[in-house]
Amino acid sequence: MNHSGALYRLIQSMTQSEKRYFNVLVSAHRDSSDYLKLFKAIDEKKGYDDAAVKELLKDEPFIKHLAVKKIHLYQLLLRSLRNFHEGKTFDFSLKEMMIESSILSDKALYKDSYAMIMKAKALAEQFEDWKVLLEIIHKEYILVPHVIKHSQIEKEFQRLAKEDKDVIAQLNNYGEIAYQAIAFQMTTKKYSFSNGKLMKSLKQVMSHPLLKSDKNAISFRAKSLFYIIRSGYHLHLNEFEKAESFLKRHIQMYEQFPHFIEAAPGNYLSALRDLLTVRFRMKRFDAAKLIIKQLEQLPERKIGKFRTSKFKSVLLSFTLHIELAIALQTNSEKEILKKNAEAEDYFLRHAHLMEARSRMKTYLALASSHFEMNDHKKADYFLQKIFRDKDVSRFHEIQIVASLLQLIIYLEDGELDSVKQLSSAIKRMGSQNDSLSVKLMAEFSEKLTRSTAHNKLPHIFSEYNRKFSALKQTPDEQIFFDYFDLQKWLAKKSEKSLVKIH
Repeated sequence: MNHSGALYRLIQSMTQSEKRYFNVLVSAHRDSSDYLKLFKAIDEKKGYDDAAVKELLKDEPFIKHLAVKKIHLYQLLLRSLRNFHEGKTFDFSLKEMMIESSILSDKALYKDSYAMIMKAKALAEQFEDWKVLLEIIHKEYILVPHVIKHSQIEKEFQRLAKEDKDVIAQLNNYGEIAYQAIAFQMTTKKYSFSNGKLMKSLKQVMSHPLLKSDKNAISFRAKSLFYIIRSGYHLHLNEFEKAESFLKRHIQMYEQFPHFIEAAPGNYLSALRDLLTVRFRMKRFDAAKLIIKQLEQLPERKIGKFRTSKFKSVLLSFTLHIELAIALQTNSEKEILKKNAEAEDYFLRHAHLMEARSRMKTYLALASSHFEMNDHKKADYFLQKIFRDKDVSRFHEIQIVASLLQLIIYLEDGELDSVKQLSSAIKRMGSQNDSLSVKLMAEFSEKLTRSTAHNKLPHIFSEYNRKFSALKQTPDEQIFFDYFDLQKWLAKKSEKSLVKIH
């Protein structure tokens, strides 16, 4: 293991509470100052650099043995984290119970061991930890002869055999649906936008018998995956009402069994995020705002994972671009930008930690919002963030809309040479994409470059306002107008042209 990199990554992943606990724990021991100094030196660095750490601690005697100290510090941190999280999560509690049961069994305290294993079993069943349940059933086979009347042993063994079979059935059922979830996810990642090939591949995945009804999913975890696949499928088909139905059932299931929200909140959060997207797509903006409020209130729940800075980043990646998009469509971007000034700053500092698509959607929404406020410099700043992003080539729909917005900024600022250069790039994008909106955007940008010097712009604005107005009503094309509404801009330009003519 590269202990320099591993140590730095571990320290940077720790919360402030975990760091405070480590300081208190280590301070209680003699000869702890070396580790605390090394910990502080690495914690303050933005990137790990052995040379910089050595220079900072050059007067410390232990610096001669830095490699050994780093290994020991890494082990101390893991021990501290184990102690800090002890008993805080169900899996930690299960591990503790299993160990305690084994200790009691080794001491021939079979009744006490059995009582402990039954507590563990109830917890494992509650959270559907099938791997541990199989281990518990195995231990029961060993303990039953010591704690059950001889006349009842055969009946108990029959019970255990049935439980073993049921657990394996649940595990296999979950495994099969999980495989279909992976197939679904890989299919959607293979194609960057909806097309015939994507739909054909998705229908093949959805033809699996287990995906026909939620009754085929025989556990909470399996049903959760089922709802993810079904709602995701209808989202790709732009069947928003059907997607909403599955998403609401998914969320209601989690609310009915809230301990799963604490144990594994990922699917619950994804369902809320997708429901927010659905309501935005259906232009039910008030309902979408309710979901945003629900998401923002999650840190108030007594769940540790919802109170971390990492969760704040995830939450912002879900909500900020939708909130901005709603503001752009309801002409309230000034109010939202003012309200979200702090969130914008936080986003910029943590954007690199966020999922790529959400990150770039947010950049585009911010660029468009500042453009609407006539702040071209700020808009260009966010557009450059998109163009320089290492993942931008994966998201053609975001890249071309950002490029078109950039072209319009150049046009309004009178930078006609830049307009021509960017138009060539947009034309190339249009030739690589099957979307009607993308092809029309490429055509529009090319016509602009030919006409800027011939006073034909008013006619172009009017012509393409009509073309994009019709296209914007098509469900498959709506995503190209979410964060920068070209048709809305063209309509404004057309109105101004008419005023000048009259």
